[in-house]
Amino acid sequence: MFVKLAWRNLWRNKRRTIISISSVAFAVLFSAVISSFQKGTWDHMIDNVVRYYLGYIQVHQKGFWDDKTLENTMALEDIPAEALNDPNIIPRIESFALASSGDITKGVLVIGVDPERERSLSSLDERVVEGRYLNAGDQGVMLAEGLAEHLKLKLGDTLIMISQGYQGQNAAGAYPIEAIIKFGAPDLNKQLVV
Repeated sequence: MFVKLAWRNLWRNKRRTIISISSVAFAVLFSAVISSFQKGTWDHMIDNVVRYYLGYIQVHQKGFWDDKTLENTMALEDIPAEALNDPNIIPRIESFALASSGDITKGVLVIGVDPERERSLSSLDERVVEGRYLNAGDQGVMLAEGLAEHLKLKLGDTLIMISQGYQGQNAAGAYPIEAIIKFGAPDLNKQLVV
């Protein structure tokens, strides 16, 4: 009896019922679209940071996180040959430095890469917006677009970096800018030197 009464009440005012059903359907559809968009954006953001910075898996010498020095890194001969030949495994070394151009300085993240192996896995070469991708043996650097703007540097200019060298001594170097690269992650785009 209640179901029959409710059904008749729904269709007594058809316009009100259609508006209510349409509103609920639109809200459910809108919620699903926004949720999918949010998840896709989140996944893309994580992929950008992981692929170009952290890596999906990191392998370190035992005790490295207690004492992050070059002496405490894995020796090349300790790395299995299968890993060295696996195209999905690439070596990286990271450090922080003070980058300078004229009167402007900024703390930067420096990542040392093997250009050819990096190209095959992270597609870093596709991020180049100006200049050319590095070749093995190049002495130049690729500078993130936001960092280049902040330091007022362009292709062919020289980037000065000061950091801590091997065994704690100060180290400085001048590096020609070979390429400007653009990352999807704003934090990387403001501070990365490759």
